[in-house]
Amino acid sequence: MGKLTDLTIEGFRRRFEAGDPKALLEALDLFCRSGDKMPLWMREALIARLDPFLRYEIKSLDQAFDVERKRERISSRKMRLALQPAVAWEVITLHREENLPIDNALFERVGKKFNISMGTARDFYYNDNPARKLFEAMPTEPPATSKLSGR
Repeated sequence: MGKLTDLTIEGFRRRFEAGDPKALLEALDLFCRSGDKMPLWMREALIARLDPFLRYEIKSLDQAFDVERKRERISSRKMRLALQPAVAWEVITLHREENLPIDNALFERVGKKFNISMGTARDFYYNDNPARKLFEAMPTEPPATSKLSGR
C-alpha cells in the first residue's frame, strides 16, 4: 500500500473504532478500488456484519452495517458528494499557493467559484470530507530525486 492509502485507512480504522460505522464502508470502498490487501481489522469487521445478514438474522444491510440514509434529498447529497473534493482541493490549493489563511474570506472566494454560499463551502470543506484529509496529507513539493551511482 502507498503511504497516503495507509494514512487514509488508519483514519478510517480510528473512526470505526470510535463508533462511526460508515467508516468501515468507506474503507471497503477504498480497498475495492485500490486492489490492496485488506487489513485484518477490516476483514473481521466485515465478516461480523455480513454473517448475520447472510444467515437471515437481520433484515437489511443497513441494519448489518448500522447505517441509514438521513432524511436528505438525494439531489442535495449528490451535489455535496460531487463538490466536496473540488472544494477541498480549491481551498488547499489557494492556501498553499497564495498563502491565504483558511477563513471566511477564502470560503467566500471558493463559494463564488462553485456557485455556492460561503457557509456551504465551509461546511463542504470541514464536515465529513475524506478528500480533504487526503489532500492535506499530500506533500506540497514533489519528492526529491536522488541520482543513482554509476548511471
